[in-house]
Amino acid sequence: MASSPDRYEWRAFGANFGIVEQRLRARAQLQKIAESQDIYVLSRRVSTLNVKLRNHQLDRKRLVANHGPLELWSPMEKLPLPLSPDQVNQHLLAPLGAAPALTGEQPLGIDELLHQVIYPNTGLVVVHLFKRRWHFTLGGCVCEMAELLVNGAALSTVCIEATDPDAVIALAADLRLDDWPNRSYVAALRQVVGLTPP
Repeated sequence: MASSPDRYEWRAFGANFGIVEQRLRARAQLQKIAESQDIYVLSRRVSTLNVKLRNHQLDRKRLVANHGPLELWSPMEKLPLPLSPDQVNQHLLAPLGAAPALTGEQPLGIDELLHQVIYPNTGLVVVHLFKRRWHFTLGGCVCEMAELLVNGAALSTVCIEATDPDAVIALAADLRLDDWPNRSYVAALRQVVGLTPP
């Protein structure tokens, strides 16, 4: 499956985004509303890789550069579940800094991945997310507002992303999203579960 283009992101997390949400809803074109149950896999050693299980796929992207306050994330090929042991070693464990250990040929679905591979690995931490996302387009950018349940706790996020970093910075200022620090899902979730200090 082909990857999406690399995009610069400004993402913020908080309880309420007030004027940002008002301006976005008033001015942007709503594209769709989507819900998902995501399982994020965090590493105690690696903080530049976003790994989640969603829609029966291993979904990954990596942080490749910074541009001022922005982060450039590069989507990687999505791999459908179940995965072979070699795929788990190569595309999940090794990139997250966990020692590849699986042998054999038996494919692993989501339950096997969680209970046989991820939960027992002390170098990995699982975070369960429910997401309700509103997708917009505005000013040449893809925008998202989302209500989250992070291991059952409520949180909100707003994101602006585009291949043009100047467009992201300009829209973040226009919507006043730049009043919030830019934090990726990986950075925010690492703080939630205590891998990094708040």
